[in-house]
Formats: sequence, structure tokens, C-alpha cells
Amino acid sequence: MQTIDIARRCAELNAVNDANNAYILALHQGGLTPEERMEAAVYSR
Repeated sequence: MQTIDIARRCAELNAVNDANNAYILALHQGGLTPEERMEAAVYSR
């Protein structure tokens, strides 16, 4: 499972802080599509 998948699952479970952290980590790890980068950027605070 990739970090972006974990972030999505956390968001589905309404675990906002965990989702935010996972999205930030996914951005830092790289390898995301442009759509995934946008998703992570929008969700991250």
C-alpha cells in the first residue's frame, strides 16, 4: 500500500490529522501523478 492510499483511507475514516500527515508525507516522498499531487495539496493544511 502506498502512502497516498493510506492518506485516502484515513480521510474516508474521518481521521483528519492522520490523513493530513499522510498526504504531506506522500508529497515529500514524490512519485505522485499531477492529480495525486493536487489531491494531497488540497487536503493538506
